[in-house]
Amino acid sequence: MAGILTNQYWKDQFGHPGPDAQGGIVASMPAGSLVGALAVGKLADILGRKLTIQISGVIWVIGSILQCASVNRGMLVVGRIIAGMAVGIASATVPLYQGEITAARIRGRMISLQQVSCNTKNHDIS
Repeated sequence: MAGILTNQYWKDQFGHPGPDAQGGIVASMPAGSLVGALAVGKLADILGRKLTIQISGVIWVIGSILQCASVNRGMLVVGRIIAGMAVGIASATVPLYQGEITAARIRGRMISLQQVSCNTKNHDIS
């Protein structure tokens, strides 16, 4: 979001949000991520890891569509919360699934590689 907050078209579209409103918009995705990560435990046990990851992808697409189509701050925030829920679901489920399908001799390396790539912001999705 840092790159878009200074864009004049974005400011005009969303009514020149002040610092507090910008903070709320930016924080809505991590808030959704928290909800998704907390809710996924039972969901992954019931539906299975693979299906849960696929569902998170569908949720991500819905959130992305809402963000792209947003005409006001409320719609943008809702889209970011929904997309954040998908991030939380995937972030909690993918390492579990990787651990289940990876050979024991390389399991630690594979899960560590995924975590390092997420945490170095090489594919920052917010």
